[in-house]
Amino acid sequence: ERSKAYSNPFASDDYKKRKDQHEVELRKSKRADLAIKRRNLAVPEKEWIPVNEHFKESYTLEDLSSLLQAANSSQDTDLLMAAQGFRKLLSIKVNPPIQNVIDAGVIPFLITWIQRSDYPQLQYEASWCLTNIASGNHMQTLAIIEKGAVPVLVNMLSSPLDELKEQSIWTLGNIGADSAHCRDLILQFGAMRGLINASETSQRKITKKQGLWTISNLCRGKPMPQFEFVKESIPVITKALYEFPDEEILPDLLWALSCLSDGNPEGVQMIIDSGALPKVTELTKADNYRVQLPGARCLGNIISGYDIQAQAVVEAGGVEALASLLDIKLKNLRKEAVWALSNLCAGTKEQLQYLIEKQVTRKLIEIASIEDRVIQKEVVWAIANAVSNGKPEQVDMLVQQNAIEALCFLLQLEDTKLISVALEGLGCVLRVGNVCIEREEAENPYTRIVEECGGLVTLEKLQMNPNNNIYNKALK
Repeated sequence: ERSKAYSNPFASDDYKKRKDQHEVELRKSKRADLAIKRRNLAVPEKEWIPVNEHFKESYTLEDLSSLLQAANSSQDTDLLMAAQGFRKLLSIKVNPPIQNVIDAGVIPFLITWIQRSDYPQLQYEASWCLTNIASGNHMQTLAIIEKGAVPVLVNMLSSPLDELKEQSIWTLGNIGADSAHCRDLILQFGAMRGLINASETSQRKITKKQGLWTISNLCRGKPMPQFEFVKESIPVITKALYEFPDEEILPDLLWALSCLSDGNPEGVQMIIDSGALPKVTELTKADNYRVQLPGARCLGNIISGYDIQAQAVVEAGGVEALASLLDIKLKNLRKEAVWALSNLCAGTKEQLQYLIEKQVTRKLIEIASIEDRVIQKEVVWAIANAVSNGKPEQVDMLVQQNAIEALCFLLQLEDTKLISVALEGLGCVLRVGNVCIEREEAENPYTRIVEECGGLVTLEKLQMNPNNNIYNKALK
């Protein structure tokens, strides 16, 4: 259920808000939710092996056969030359020959070489190759997994050398970003603890950031990972939010928290307990779309939890942060904010009162007639939730903020679901007015407003609607 029971506008607080996967299309937006792969193209800061007569500045596919010959050598220098050659082939910026390298049978060599703890230079070059192969398509990533790379890479996270940790982290991040299956396989090998340790013990900022990126990747994707495998990442991510004012990593951290809080009361509570909310709220107000969107999503997910969890968002200033997005030009941000606030409208009476007093409900009501259809679908839920959830005096306040006019306007739109919700909301308002009649033997104070704004004419037209649901609600 998306909102509280409309049949009884004063339903008990036993009802718990739940997100409606069909109504909130943003839940289906994969672009932002999915993890992202990265290829390593940069020359390392530390040149362990100088370029000499055995090594070339660049390689082409014509060199592949000679590199394979070197890979079969018993001489370590030849092995290193082969590994570096494969790495430079895979680091070609446009159309790297990943499949050619795989088809040539290079991966088994690379898996063997990354286990040469006695030869860290070879480990480094080989793991860099695996990083770039894992940046390829799904089948190319599977080729690495099928050769047994994952447990070896997880073990490399405990290497004493930051450079090796970093390459392992990067490769695992690319594998985890490929699919939920690949992500879950990494988690099953205990990678999360290894990643946290590697990130926290490294003295290199770039290694820490790379670790946080990979941790974020392992928290994302559909279906969600088992919470037991990822929950220890929450305090680490929260700590990083405060320590890394970096526009590159902050979106990843916020998307991770939004995924960990999505339909997961335990995850929501851990995020609250970790102290993340004040920072998430602050970032949601920042003038940066890349952090505002995941920040708003995270706040919305927490609001969709239990009432006491939603209250934590209120106390952290989340209402003001979300309300500030209602005037943003970017439609996705406005929609996210309206969705989050619509669920708070279905919260406790105190939370609804807060929205009324802060004029947030007034703003939601105002935009009902000026927004496009996508956001109107969210606004109608906000208004309907508010009038169905409020006490009589709160409903009257909402009426004074023009809730009836907004609902009647929404009835005119050609959208069956939207009309149905607007009818439910209008019915709740009129039922509150009927209570006034029974008490005071007076006219329903709200029917006149319905008539004056043209709502009565619209209702009469809807009684001719071919949809039985609309017809029955309009008739009532």
